[in-house]
Amino acid sequence: MKKITILFLGLTCCYLNAQQEKTKLLGTILFDSIRLANVHVINLNSKVGTISNQHGEFEMYAQLNDILYISAIQYEKVKIRVSNIMIKNQKIVVFTQPKTYKLEEIMIRNHHLTASIYHDILNKPKDTIPRMNVNTSDFKDLDFRKITFNNDAMSRNKPPSVEHLVNPISMRRGGGGGTIPNYQLIASRKLRKKLRIQKAFPGRIISDLGKRYFTHHLEIATDNIYHFLSYCESKDIVNLYQENKLLEVIKILRQEAITYKMLKKEEKIPVI
Repeated sequence: MKKITILFLGLTCCYLNAQQEKTKLLGTILFDSIRLANVHVINLNSKVGTISNQHGEFEMYAQLNDILYISAIQYEKVKIRVSNIMIKNQKIVVFTQPKTYKLEEIMIRNHHLTASIYHDILNKPKDTIPRMNVNTSDFKDLDFRKITFNNDAMSRNKPPSVEHLVNPISMRRGGGGGTIPNYQLIASRKLRKKLRIQKAFPGRIISDLGKRYFTHHLEIATDNIYHFLSYCESKDIVNLYQENKLLEVIKILRQEAITYKMLKKEEKIPVI
């Protein structure tokens, strides 16, 4: 009889130890399919807590019927009781939902009116804009037709008239503003302009046609290009070039190149 009692007590202790043994559970916290990190998990029975990692996973030692408390600031709090299936699979999956906050109605307005006409009239703010201390009767006897505005500031600031300088009629009449053109000055300016164009012509046409055109097509030596262009100036090529008649200029250059090379061989080209 004693042996049976001892055996019974031993089995009971084993059963109780099995009940008290904690299992390591691997848990995952989800919102739909999103894994939630930094969520607090507390075993309310053992008072042990942990936090989910960046993958929403956590580890917790628990036993049957322990209560796990899941808490996060932006999500609803969840309590889960550990079941036999969780202990058998050593896994637990927790689903939660975002927390919604209901705000009270707030009225925003840029005035202090209360919607009560009587109260708002009594509390009407005082007008701070200064008023002019002028009596309208002071102006009723004024006659504005007697006032002249010819010598006001706007009239004095008008620019002087230049019509006598640009009106050909007043100039022909011998007005004081008429001037005699300086023909010598005009001729001098035209001459300077012509010389500038004539001086720049060789460099411009060589740049447009290229030295290869003169040396290969016209067979003019490089050292003689400027001399050849001076030789051709008597054919009015400078003016033709200024008028964008380049084809005519090229035609003249081809014709004159033949004569120039013949004279060059005989060395009968005068120095220009």
